[in-house]
Amino acid sequence: MFKRPKPLMFAQSMAFGIDHLFYAFEKVRAGERNDSWYNPLDRPMLCGIVVPDFQRAKVWTMEQNRALIESVWRGIPIGTYSVNFSVGKTLPPELTNILIDGQQRINALSLYWRGVFAFDGYFWPDLSDLDQRMFVRNNFPQQRTDSRDMNEVLEYYNAMNFGGTDHTEEDRA
Repeated sequence: MFKRPKPLMFAQSMAFGIDHLFYAFEKVRAGERNDSWYNPLDRPMLCGIVVPDFQRAKVWTMEQNRALIESVWRGIPIGTYSVNFSVGKTLPPELTNILIDGQQRINALSLYWRGVFAFDGYFWPDLSDLDQRMFVRNNFPQQRTDSRDMNEVLEYYNAMNFGGTDHTEEDRA
């Protein structure tokens, strides 16, 4: 008889839009956010989420960043991002509000919002309020875990990031 494997961690899908990250980005940029609860160890953050030491460096090229922004503008889903966060229970400080998956995509959004690169000839600050609102209304769901075990978080990170096979040019449709 088939025996299902034990789930690695419970992840709850939160139906967030990009505006959730943009709001945190704007609060941090304006100096209005107190991150002592969200970041008890005062570590580097990206759009209000702690970037833990196990995350790789920011490796996307400007071309990859622009491609993600084009996907958002065209309404193409950009996947999810994963955060270890809890509202109902206290997590150890090293596991509080940490980004498990999605750093490259969130960094691309942040670079665009800061005006580091343009899309289709327009920098973010030059867009109308309506265009900015339309952009941030796109979906970018968060997968929220609430693990108290660093080894479990690392196993989840590795499972999320090291299971696929890169596509080649020959695979292009």
